[in-house]
Amino acid sequence: MNYLTKMLLMSALGLSSVHVQAQYESAVFDYQNSYFNNGQALKAEQNLMISGNISRKVERVEVSLYPAKGNHRKPLYVGSWKRAYGNTQETFNMPFNYKLKGDANYDVVVDYYRTIGKEEKDELRKSIYAAVDAYLTQSFSTNGKTVKLINSMDAVMSDINTIVRDAFFYYRNDSEVIFPGFSDVVKRSISSMMGRKLKYGEAAALNDDKQTARAELYQKRLDELQGVAHNEIDQVLNTELLIRSDSRQAADYPTEHTRNELSVNVGYGATYLSGNLNNLDYARAPYAGLSFPLGNGALSNRFWSNSSISVGAYFNNFKDKDDNTLTGPIFGRPYYAAYGYRMFRFLRLNAGATFLQSDASNNGIGNLNAKGIQVRPFIGISAEIRLWMGLGDRR
Repeated sequence: MNYLTKMLLMSALGLSSVHVQAQYESAVFDYQNSYFNNGQALKAEQNLMISGNISRKVERVEVSLYPAKGNHRKPLYVGSWKRAYGNTQETFNMPFNYKLKGDANYDVVVDYYRTIGKEEKDELRKSIYAAVDAYLTQSFSTNGKTVKLINSMDAVMSDINTIVRDAFFYYRNDSEVIFPGFSDVVKRSISSMMGRKLKYGEAAALNDDKQTARAELYQKRLDELQGVAHNEIDQVLNTELLIRSDSRQAADYPTEHTRNELSVNVGYGATYLSGNLNNLDYARAPYAGLSFPLGNGALSNRFWSNSSISVGAYFNNFKDKDDNTLTGPIFGRPYYAAYGYRMFRFLRLNAGATFLQSDASNNGIGNLNAKGIQVRPFIGISAEIRLWMGLGDRR
């Protein structure tokens, strides 16, 4: 490998490294002032690398994105950072793979989590147990001999799941374990509780008094049901839990202004006029028009970002097989409306309809009225030119 080849290879590797690093734009969060990059607008249409200062007690950071001035019920995106084993640094650095819209505003919430101590976990355990136990106790009624579930099974399962999930709302864990909802074991235990009679023969061993014995048997079964529920709650409680210790919000935070582009199409198209394959009458001519994209290239998938609705006009009028001149309504030139798809970097294939008008009366297919206005199929290929329109920041 000669010297020149080595230099070219090193340059290529260097450019590749720069390209990888440039995939993320830095967004440094200031805890004290709740803003990014010294109050600058966030970069739009690019992935962000969010960083900031934290204390050594913080084990996890979550950054949640919401629509500005929204209800914050469901985030648009959540990015998270978790402290690695042995990492004692007082900074976090997380990729945020959600591209923001330009000229927009968002609410950004930054949550900080620390490990909870044994006493805190014990208190959490007691509070969840108490809430679930109270609900299950109130879900049954008994006349001393039979047991009845007051609400439907689906309602009971939904409610106890909500109780536990709400209790864990401000908590996370290092193993990413979440409460999945109570299993069918708990559901079967509830069914068993409501389906068995309080027979004195079974209750006699508990107390000599029949009424008291049945009451104690009922409580024994209720305790067993609650114990089954406790075991499933413990599957989450026995992990290393983190509690949200602090939260900051950058409310109604702006993104940068993005430039406005106007896409101009110049191409060549053909319009079907009449006939069949053996006797085809069609017209062709150059045309120019505008295309309006159906998706933003930075925010949408490839199909939508390559798709557009195009409108434009032909440069020349047409002649049909009877030598009638075909112009267009209103503008005096044939014009079209079409769906367009960018096949290559700047070539766009268009398919749609051409609007024509003839002085001769035409009552064929496609007529819109008695004045000879016609709609005919159109296909074309064009070169797309994107022009930057310096319209200024609308802020």
